[in-house]
Amino acid sequence: KITATAVAVEADVDRATLYRFHEPILVQIRKINDTAPRTQLKAQRSELAEAEAKLKEYRKLVEEAQAEVAALARINYRLDLRIHELETQLQVRDARIVDYQKQMRAPTTLQKVVTLPNAGDGETLS
Repeated sequence: KITATAVAVEADVDRATLYRFHEPILVQIRKINDTAPRTQLKAQRSELAEAEAKLKEYRKLVEEAQAEVAALARINYRLDLRIHELETQLQVRDARIVDYQKQMRAPTTLQKVVTLPNAGDGETLS
């Protein structure tokens, strides 16, 4: 804020001299002081409007990012389920391989089962 005292000090004159002989300068000081708050208010309103526009844009970006995160979370969940299914299948496969390896290493005993064609009571020969 500009004051008559500050102007008088800057001009190296007495303040009373300013009031007695330089009325146009006092009018300009008052005009500046009256318009300065309005100008500042207008500038602040403009800055506020810009800030609100940026805030709106940032909110939109946040919403888009949140939607993307939610979509990625759903994909991640499905992939985790699929990984679990595949791990289970691998465990079953590995168990079968171990069983087959045991069967291959075990001594084989051949046992023939012969069914007699006319045996009514289901006789079998070993």
